[in-house]
This record gives sequence, structure tokens and C-alpha cells, in this order.
Amino acid sequence: MMTGIRRTAAALVAAAAIAALPIAPAVAAPESSLEARTSAIIAAHPGGVELAPGVIAWEKGAVTLTLDGAVSPQSVGTCLTGQYCAWSGTGYTGTKLTFTAFSSGGTSSSVALLSGLVRSSANARTSGTVRAVNGSSVIYSMSAGTGNSANGATLTALVCYS
Repeated sequence: MMTGIRRTAAALVAAAAIAALPIAPAVAAPESSLEARTSAIIAAHPGGVELAPGVIAWEKGAVTLTLDGAVSPQSVGTCLTGQYCAWSGTGYTGTKLTFTAFSSGGTSSSVALLSGLVRSSANARTSGTVRAVNGSSVIYSMSAGTGNSANGATLTALVCYS
């Protein structure tokens, strides 16, 4: 019986010794470049929600920004069916904005998040037209299932018509 009490006492002493050890505070991992860019964009454009690392959505997903370097199973260099997109690089590369809103009168979707640097765009919808505009001037139009992989003009918006 004495042996059982000694074991219990030894266990309590050991537990107390472990509990008394100093614990180093947790050190946060340094923020990656992608995380820093995501945080900066959300701070500059309120209402954004990070869906995945480097993927930010506004307006309940009607507008989505995919930063260059982000990994997204849906981002394969082209838009998904039903979307229209703008990229900061030619050849459907770089940071990508994705839109889904449209109307018969035309729904204008600002490309300000790309600072006007839209170098390629696509209309992956199954019908309708998307116009790339600078102010009120139409720079080019894309019918359903087409795109422009090498835009050199400054754009302010993509306007989608059903």
C-alpha cells in the first residue's frame, strides 16, 4: 500500500514540476507575400472576404480576385463556365478578377482592383456579350466562349449583357 502512495506522490511532484516550467510564448510565423498582399487589398477595398489564400470575394462572390501566385482548383488559366474574367497579365496569367453579374441592360463590373492593368480577359458564359470599356468607350467586345489574350489598352470595366 505504501508503494502505491509513493507512486501517486511521485506522479504529483512530477506533474507540479512540469507545470512550473517556463513556457515560451508562441511566435507567429512571418506573413507570406501572398498573405500580405491579401491583407493590404482587403484593407484598401472594404467588404472583401478571403475565400482561400490569395482569393478574395466581394458582393457575396459576384466579384472574385485571385492573386498571382494563389492556388485555386478553379483557376486554370481560363474562366469557369458562367463567368467572365480579367487578368493582369497577357495569356490569361497574373492576378485574376472573376465576375458573374449580368443583365439585359448591361452590368458594369469595375476592374479597379487591377489598377486598370487588364492585359487579358475572357467571356466564359454560354450566351451574351462582354464589352471591355474605358469610360464610355468600347475598346473591344467578346461573344460567349471567347476572350482577348493580349489587350494593350487601359480598361475601366467589363460590361456583361445577357
